[in-house]
Amino acid sequence: MLMQTERTMIKEMETGRCQFLPSHQQFGVMCADLQQEVAHLIFQAVWRRASSLAVQLDR
Repeated sequence: MLMQTERTMIKEMETGRCQFLPSHQQFGVMCADLQQEVAHLIFQAVWRRASSLAVQLDR
């Protein structure tokens, strides 16, 4: 069973807002790190895909 703060955190992450009350500061920080990590992974995936497409088009 998830605690209320965890449920809130997950909901905030799903909606992409990740803004918390000061009492949940540590969750806010964690959430920001997580968003950065996810954004980085998505960027890498998109970059690899674009690079491989560019290589194919050059042939």
